[in-house]
Amino acid sequence: MSLAGVNDVPAELDVFVDFLDDDDRPTFVLEHSTTPKVLFRNAALEAILSDASQAAHFSRWISTIHESIRHQAGHHARRITKLGTFALRHWSSKKLKGPWTAVFCRSNHQYEAQSPFKSLGPTNKRPRPPLERQLSTKTSQQEQSEYTYEDSDADSLRDSDSITTVDSHAAPVLQEAHPSTGRLDDWTVDWLANPHLTSDPWIHFLVKHDWSRTAAGPMQHWHPTLRQLYSTILTSEIPRIIYWGNDMCMFYNEAARFVVGEMHPDPLGNPLAQVWGSPMWSHLNQMLVSGIKRGKSMHNKGTELILFRNGYPESCFFDFVFLPIPSPDGRFIGVLNDFIEITTAVLQEDRQKVCKQLIEGVSGATDVRNVWDTLLRVLRHSRDVSYAIVYAHDSSSEPDSDTSTMRAQFSSGIDAPSSVIPSSINELIEKSVNTVLVLEKATGTLPPELEVAVPDKGVVHTSYVLPIDGLYGQRISAVVVIGSNPVRAVDAGSVQFFESLRDLLFKSIALLSLPAEQRRANELTTALSYQLAAATSKAEKSERNFTEMVQHAPIGMCMDRGDGYPVYVNDVYLDLMDTDRTSFFDAAKAGFAWRSACFQYKADTIEKSWWAAVNSGETASFEICVQCDSRLRWFEIFVQQRYDDNGVLKFIFSWMTDISARKLVESVVEERLAEAIENRRASENFIDMVRLIPSKVRETSCLTFPDIT
Repeated sequence: MSLAGVNDVPAELDVFVDFLDDDDRPTFVLEHSTTPKVLFRNAALEAILSDASQAAHFSRWISTIHESIRHQAGHHARRITKLGTFALRHWSSKKLKGPWTAVFCRSNHQYEAQSPFKSLGPTNKRPRPPLERQLSTKTSQQEQSEYTYEDSDADSLRDSDSITTVDSHAAPVLQEAHPSTGRLDDWTVDWLANPHLTSDPWIHFLVKHDWSRTAAGPMQHWHPTLRQLYSTILTSEIPRIIYWGNDMCMFYNEAARFVVGEMHPDPLGNPLAQVWGSPMWSHLNQMLVSGIKRGKSMHNKGTELILFRNGYPESCFFDFVFLPIPSPDGRFIGVLNDFIEITTAVLQEDRQKVCKQLIEGVSGATDVRNVWDTLLRVLRHSRDVSYAIVYAHDSSSEPDSDTSTMRAQFSSGIDAPSSVIPSSINELIEKSVNTVLVLEKATGTLPPELEVAVPDKGVVHTSYVLPIDGLYGQRISAVVVIGSNPVRAVDAGSVQFFESLRDLLFKSIALLSLPAEQRRANELTTALSYQLAAATSKAEKSERNFTEMVQHAPIGMCMDRGDGYPVYVNDVYLDLMDTDRTSFFDAAKAGFAWRSACFQYKADTIEKSWWAAVNSGETASFEICVQCDSRLRWFEIFVQQRYDDNGVLKFIFSWMTDISARKLVESVVEERLAEAIENRRASENFIDMVRLIPSKVRETSCLTFPDIT
């Protein structure tokens, strides 16, 4: 906030400023600019701000009301707007001609701030605080009060509108009417009735909402229990919904707003059947009756609901608790619904199950056909998949032929799939580099023939293309096209799941061409890769589950501050580094914690790889070779960043897994492949040499020698 000098006051305001200077009511003029700018303060206001603490609070208060004044001035020109309180006084504003607003004190009297517990004569009754007395003495003329429910249901119908703001100094003073008593019941916590005591935008939205157009009716007509319960759950960070009355009218807090998605705010105060349909109302009604008969609250775990959010229907999973609300005479008047969304956990469990079943199924495969049969059988039960098509080369195809010659060899969940890969997919495969392709209808990349209708779910809007590389990396051996569940969202977890499937398929097919002993070694590597993928997917959970996750993680996990100093490391991580917790943190104080375990000539390179992964801003991975327990070990490091609201790096999560066995197997495979290729090259060279021998030489070589016996 800036304060202009006297000479900066525009000429148009000279007469007005002269008038205000003699007014005993504190007043100032505010300019509508990008940053708040006070053009003038009269003598009455200067007297208040002579207190240094009040001056500091004044600057913060101006910043609080600035945006509200700008917005209100554009919609309610020349109307008086109530601004709440500052310095124990009520304030209002009125827009002037031009980009200016006058802000003035409606009364030059302060709230009663002295203790009310002074001697009141012989009575021992404890008097109520001033604010409590004000609330208790409201009568039928309440609609004329400063903050009433009637105002909230008649937006823009009066000449005076209300912008309730919190004065960073005055509001706490108002609440500290009896600081010497230390009694909790001296505090006012009904923010619906007293919105000027909070700056929460959600509460101010509800106060201004036109409840008269809902089945619940205007707020002042609500049942006292409903208003009290609703006020209680409004500031909770846990999603909560009140279903009121036999019609189960909905009242949800801001944390539960995502449930109704784009329908907000229409569901507020309206019956459940109107929002979600009669079947949902009937189902909930029967469930509540069943619980009431048993005298218990109702608990539903893993309940699937189809919610319309993010632009389309989405399958979501929740754990629900329904608590009946009794009336004063003990009868049912509503139900309080607490719930937690567990969609991510359910999908992670399902995806891990699919990967496990695929690994178990292909472990006994004897040819590639068995692999594809197992894949289609497992995907039929996946929550992420609606159909799958496998395109591969015919046995008569040339070894180096491209994907355009592939044919649909296997399919599931789709009738009469295209016999060849759509040309648009071929083009994307040629441009991609060893990655899963995501085709979406919204981006125009999904071919029409892949927009398959799924009964009771809708039309497929996303497909995933999994190119399966050949063993030698010279060509693509197959392409798997998987249609997503129409009620499943596309996110990082789903893409990672299909990346894991592609990796498992490649390794399974490669194993079929390796000797038995190499196959056993690679099966171990595949299992380790699966554990890594599962642990990595767990890292996508919210940070509140981080501690529980690391306690059970099968791989090393560490959490560092943004500057690289570790704040948490699990036991697996320390075991892999062949160190103890004290030594690890002592090494971190001296610099890079890994340096003692690294080869000295590689330590700088490894540290650069670490910070390059951290500064990439995305989940990244790299491999390192260290000397632990007097032997060489290979580790794979995954790095994921967490930023605060200002974009500052707050934490660095890292996962470490031992890939020494995989590295050993890879080196053996490479040696065997190199040996096989060299033998093949030698054989081909020998055949070429034989072809070049002249025919006469060959005939001579065929002559028979006489028997000298």
